[in-house]
Formats: sequence, C-alpha cells, structure tokens
Amino acid sequence: MEILHTIAKEIFLVVDVESIDHLYFLVLSSILSVLVIIILLTLELSILDLFFAFIIGSIMLCLLVTLPFLLGMKIYLIRSNYLF
Repeated sequence: MEILHTIAKEIFLVVDVESIDHLYFLVLSSILSVLVIIILLTLELSILDLFFAFIIGSIMLCLLVTLPFLLGMKIYLIRSNYLF
C-alpha cells in the first residue's frame, strides 16, 4: 500500500512539472505578445490623436491585467470539480 502511495505522489509531481511548463509557453508568451501589440497599437494611434490613443491603450491594458485573473479563477474552479 505504501508503494502505491509513493507512485501516486511521483505521478502528481510529474503532472505539476508539466503544468508549469505549459504555463510558461501558453500563458506567459501570449500575455507578452498581447502587451507588445497593445504598445504598438497605442503608438500608432498616437499619430492620429494622442488623447484617443491614451484612452484606448489604457482600456486595453486594464483588460489585459484583469481578464486573466477573472477568467483564470473561473477555469480553476471548474477544473477543481473534476480532479477529485
């Protein structure tokens, strides 16, 4: 029985390492690319109108900061129901 418990711990450790690997590639790379796009779009819009570019850029940055946390929490709660 103790051997099965040790094997189960090792399996969860491997799953945790894989999820961290996916976190870096899927989540962080997409957030960084969206940040670059927001900055470039704001710079291009500032050519037309500085105030409009500031408003649009700040709205997009606020969405970039808040949406991953709000949606991530919902996804976490939904997935936690299926793990056990």
